[in-house]
Amino acid sequence: MMIFQPGDILARSEQGGTTVWVNHRLLLDFCHMSENHLRKVRSEYKSSLPPSQQKFDILPDSGSSWRWSKQNGFFYYAVNRIPNRAPKFYRDQLPSDSDLLKAMRELDIKSKSDLSDRIKKDIQARVADFFSNDDITYFCYSSEPTFNQDKAKQLAEAKAWCDMISVYTEGGRFKRFGLKRKEDFYNVCTEIIQGKELEGLRINTVKSLRKKISLYPAVGDDRQRNYFISGKYGNDNRRKVGKFKLVDTVTGEELPFDIHEAIMFNLYMNPGNPQKEDLLPLWEEYKEDLAEFSTDEPMAYRTFTQYCSRFDTQLRTAKARHGEDYYNKQFLTYVPSEHLKYAHSLFAADGSATVAYKYYDKDGTCRRMNLYVILISDVASRYIAGWAPAKEGLHNETPRMTEQAVKMAIESGGYQTMFEVVTDNHGAFTSEESKDLLSSIFNKVRTIRAHNSQANPAETQFRLFKKTLKRFNNFLRTSWIAGIDNQANPDFIPNNEVLPTYEEAVLQMARIIADFNNKKMRDGSTPAQRFEMKHPDCKPMDDRQLRSVFAYRTAVEITRMRGFVEVWKADQLYKFEIPEYFTGMAEKIAKATGYKPDAKLSVVWDYEAADLYTLEGKYLCTCKVAQKAVQSHAESNEHTDYAIGHHQKRQRIQLEQADDFEQKASQTADLLNAGLLDSYNIAVTDKNYSKESYNAEMESGMNQNSPVSVNVKNEFENENNSSRNRKDFDGYDPEAAAIDNL
Repeated sequence: MMIFQPGDILARSEQGGTTVWVNHRLLLDFCHMSENHLRKVRSEYKSSLPPSQQKFDILPDSGSSWRWSKQNGFFYYAVNRIPNRAPKFYRDQLPSDSDLLKAMRELDIKSKSDLSDRIKKDIQARVADFFSNDDITYFCYSSEPTFNQDKAKQLAEAKAWCDMISVYTEGGRFKRFGLKRKEDFYNVCTEIIQGKELEGLRINTVKSLRKKISLYPAVGDDRQRNYFISGKYGNDNRRKVGKFKLVDTVTGEELPFDIHEAIMFNLYMNPGNPQKEDLLPLWEEYKEDLAEFSTDEPMAYRTFTQYCSRFDTQLRTAKARHGEDYYNKQFLTYVPSEHLKYAHSLFAADGSATVAYKYYDKDGTCRRMNLYVILISDVASRYIAGWAPAKEGLHNETPRMTEQAVKMAIESGGYQTMFEVVTDNHGAFTSEESKDLLSSIFNKVRTIRAHNSQANPAETQFRLFKKTLKRFNNFLRTSWIAGIDNQANPDFIPNNEVLPTYEEAVLQMARIIADFNNKKMRDGSTPAQRFEMKHPDCKPMDDRQLRSVFAYRTAVEITRMRGFVEVWKADQLYKFEIPEYFTGMAEKIAKATGYKPDAKLSVVWDYEAADLYTLEGKYLCTCKVAQKAVQSHAESNEHTDYAIGHHQKRQRIQLEQADDFEQKASQTADLLNAGLLDSYNIAVTDKNYSKESYNAEMESGMNQNSPVSVNVKNEFENENNSSRNRKDFDGYDPEAAAIDNL
């Protein structure tokens, strides 16, 4: 098959008609001629011409064979002068003149098409030089409105086209593409742009492209970019609902609704009333109300449902229509938080029903009851640190259960600091008893806001825990009023008689919790292992905190216990020593109890110490176990000897305090005579005096300006010295003195 290339065939009009010329290559390839033979025939033909005609590029027709010419740097041969003699028949090896002319026309069309494609490629390459990613960023994030990535690229390309055309139409620069006229340049650009269907530059004719370029801003990036954003975006020309707002004719205030919205939203929300209706009857009622107040055409049912069901409408109306609880769970925004890193940072408390057990009522009927438990969970590790079941046959959660669960959590945590706990608003956590308990153990106690259970991490913890219960046949439900997909299948609910007893259910729950705490999670660790990684600020809990939870409680009257606190437990007496009883603690207790003759206090005690509180719960002091001596030297030891010295020292201090009180009272009475009652010796406390001013004045009067005061002071010191001397000569116990020195 003969394949032609551009330039293989030429046609030239001459006096005798059209002469068809074929390229030197065709004779070599298709007629199988050699270069030497063609060179020879060219020379022979040229020699046959007069010298004056041999200089032409296109040699004239002499009638001889092998007429040739040199065009575009190649040799061509006239087809009508190629010989067709035996044995070669060169002419028959080539197509006819008509076939050659047809092939030439096809090649010419293809050549022009290739030229057009080249021009188009060159133009698009120049457009790429004007394309900027900054334009894409603007249309994606800064324009009004913003566009997706695909539309933004189209708008940026449209701007690049307008920039390129504006530049290349000035000064005839378009001729660089091989185009002679500006109209040709516009035609090529129109042909390319039309097929792209660019956002902001949808044109079909050269006229529309010229108009677009003529209105394109010459300067200003933002002006040029916004030029391509159609005004159809964001306009409300077709809008009817919400377009013309109502106005209060008394105050002139423009209300946020038009007549359609005012009626529609009021019907949809039904503010202050519990009833809700479907949208169809609401639409019917809307049309009736609109006809009463306005002559406007009512919106279609489709439009009515669209407005009521829109996302932004639900944000505003769901609370009034469905209630606060639903709104908080479905629409109300929340505070996002990072996952906790350390155990003991936050505990969560919640209660719910778990596995079922059987019990017998007073009539002997076998009944089924779910075991209600309260869980204290560590949020960071998901470790269930404490739990407590309800009593048999009961389904209420009580403060007593909370106390038991908290005690277990304290023990599980190694009696370390428990920083915070969050609970729901159930009475088991919000009663005064529970508040006091939680406040005494946790540094911070908070309850979730009402109707916002999703804010309680314990809800999530309980959901995760209940997933482990579904494999037990005595777990019959997951939550109160659950949907059908979360309810137990009644076909497989066991008979009451085969259910475990209460004691067995409690043991089962203990095993389930232990398995849950030691089950590996996605990272390969268990909640128990995570629970060991406690907060760096954790430290052992204060003993008083622990006693407030674990210790015994009673009330005693201490005025006649002579410096001790005595409590009875199981017919055994426990004695605790009140610290600094004679040097301030007795006065502190008297003040705390209202200076009554009898001082009745609340005692929280264990076998190591007792904490004294007022009956109202105000802490006073901690009393250690009293050290006891023995009455026989035969049974004495180091500890009993120390106890003797310690208590003798307390006796001596108490006696000295009593003597000192007596002497100071006598001294004060001696100063109360008419001659010494002046501002320098003794003064009555003035309520207008500040404490510092009064003390300074008294010190000045007693130490500087009153010789009588100095004499009295000296006399008092002499008496004290003589008193101490007398004690030494009277033979004070040397063992007690030695212990005192220790």
